[in-house]
Amino acid sequence: MSDEKKDMDPGESEKPDNKKILEYLKGSLSESERTHFEGQIPADPFLKDAVEGLHNINDKEGIPKTLSHLNQQLQHHLSHTKSRKSKTDIQFGAWIYWSILIVLLLAVIGFIVLRFMLKK
Repeated sequence: MSDEKKDMDPGESEKPDNKKILEYLKGSLSESERTHFEGQIPADPFLKDAVEGLHNINDKEGIPKTLSHLNQQLQHHLSHTKSRKSKTDIQFGAWIYWSILIVLLLAVIGFIVLRFMLKK
């Protein structure tokens, strides 16, 4: 599956991950890695914004903790939204079943009434 993804977008595997970005900010990358990373920044607007925003943070050591906290908040928000949506879907499904039941009941009652009227 990952080979297919690489075939579709060969540049995808070259994008830096969070670890590489944090190492760049701390200055712990080798010269060649730093040069390669800085060459990728102008080509990717998201990476450019991320590096620019992370440069503005004073506490470079607290960035991983902040990222972890933001990821937890995002996961909580997504799970809450998903559970709320599934509850709405269940309630909507109940109305569909009740409406089908009522239509079938009206059809049966109509059939019975017409049958009695035609026999008289």
